[in-house]
Amino acid sequence: MGFATNMLRRLGSVLRESDTEALTILKGQHRAAEALFMRIERQKRPSGKARLFRQLASDLTMHAIIEERHFYPAVRASQTEELVSESLEEHRRLKRLITELDRLEGKGAFDDKLAALKKQIHHHAREEEEARLFPLCHSVLDADQREAIGQQMIATMVDLQQKENPGFFGHPKPLSQT
Repeated sequence: MGFATNMLRRLGSVLRESDTEALTILKGQHRAAEALFMRIERQKRPSGKARLFRQLASDLTMHAIIEERHFYPAVRASQTEELVSESLEEHRRLKRLITELDRLEGKGAFDDKLAALKKQIHHHAREEEEARLFPLCHSVLDADQREAIGQQMIATMVDLQQKENPGFFGHPKPLSQT
């Protein structure tokens, strides 16, 4: 099963099949990441923890790609410019942290770095969803525009799986999902 298909399947546990609106997709990805963090934290076997981390890293990569390609350009307006720039900077920090975690896999500092990643992801999701960017989206984009962006994001996830094989930060192609 492909990466995008796996991500869409995991999102299915959070979203209904008809939920293709951009904000709903992004919120679903945030919830799916939170669920993966919990599974990683409960995992006792290092190999299981590594597998779940690779899944998380792949999901976060796809999330960043679709946000940066479709969502941020669409919501960039005078009232959101600072928030979009802040979110892009958060993405850069998250990408670096994921790459560091990949290098630490199986080492003692891994759990501490993973906790730092979880904290950053939680902050990023809450800032976007509740405090700032997502609420402003309703004044920048109407429902039809948000739906169209959601459709573009889904198409990109499928396209990346079929053509580009995005893998995750630090890896040239997707790791197998089990």
